Amino acid sequence: MSNAAPSLDSYRHLRRGSPAPVSLYDRPASALASGAVSDVIDWLGRAITSGHFPLNSTLPMENQLGEQVGVSRTVVREAVKILTAKGVVKTARRYGTVVNPLSDWNLLDADLVGWHGRNDEFTPLIFRELIELLSIMLPQAVAGALTRLPIQPSPLTSMAISALQDHNAERSQRIRAEYTIWAQILDAPSSSIFAQFKALTFEMLRLTYELEDRHPNVDDLYSDLLRHLGGGNADEANLACRLILKRSKILA
Repeated sequence: MSNAAPSLDSYRHLRRGSPAPVSLYDRPASALASGAVSDVIDWLGRAITSGHFPLNSTLPMENQLGEQVGVSRTVVREAVKILTAKGVVKTARRYGTVVNPLSDWNLLDADLVGWHGRNDEFTPLIFRELIELLSIMLPQAVAGALTRLPIQPSPLTSMAISALQDHNAERSQRIRAEYTIWAQILDAPSSSIFAQFKALTFEMLRLTYELEDRHPNVDDLYSDLLRHLGGGNADEANLACRLILKRSKILA
């Protein structure tokens, strides 16, 4: 006897007129590459930022790197091109591919920031510069979002606040909850400039959680921020924004 067909309940969002299920946002995906090239970029980037390939060192030949990760030389070459554009490496005909000094890196590239973890050598420097930049941009985004978000919380913001109130929520869930709120704020002014800071904002939150020994309750601050934004209260919204950022600044 054959198994019964799966219930259609889980497919209701596909029916005409049915809203898509609400879920917290994930970090925006990098638009530079996909598939095997993306994997090699990520692997090489983490190998460099962790010190496996130190600054000013020469990477193995393309065919050797390809053998290590199980891809073709062409894939490695494409990955190296993108890392070169990010300032991480440079290629020279006689010298191969060399890891650049830190001064050449695009330290505010969201992918590059994402390769750094709590114990990596350059994380403190990158985190400080990231906080300095977002301490300028996020209050500006908050100002641009005034009255552009609803006074009553949307189902998505309510879900985010509930996740922040849940003391048993996993760290990844809390990061996504905070990011969901910031992503809506950055989108609210309908400015492509602000929208481009979403991935960096996610990385700021990720590093904040990695660097904290204890995670404070921030649900009230985000609730205040959203309420003041919906009500058009500029000074109060700015204050709530800066209090949220203060948590990360203390760690920088």
